[in-house]
Amino acid sequence: MATAIHLPAAADAPTLGFFDIVRRLGVMGRSNTWQVAYIDGLIERYGFPKPLPLLNRNRWIEGAHIKARWNRAAVEAWELDRLPPDAATAVDRNLLAEAGERMDARAAALFAPANDLQVA
Repeated sequence: MATAIHLPAAADAPTLGFFDIVRRLGVMGRSNTWQVAYIDGLIERYGFPKPLPLLNRNRWIEGAHIKARWNRAAVEAWELDRLPPDAATAVDRNLLAEAGERMDARAAALFAPANDLQVA
């Protein structure tokens, strides 16, 4: 019997799939039915973001299901909101450091002499 392989979403993808969410929540070892019920419970009780509505055969499907997609930014914001303050501060520091490194690299490239530029 063939098993489906569910690859994680690319880091820059604007949405996350059901199995991306399951992985992030750490509930991979449970049945899909349990996972759907768990995510629906998080939505109802703890403000977890709702998935984007899906149009399937002229019918709108809402709520968690295996083909559901979530807005990545909403999920990441919910996760950050659930972190203890010390952990959230560490995440913020890391994000600021990464942004600073990107800006430094871009500024260096902007002011690099023409003969130092490399064409990719």
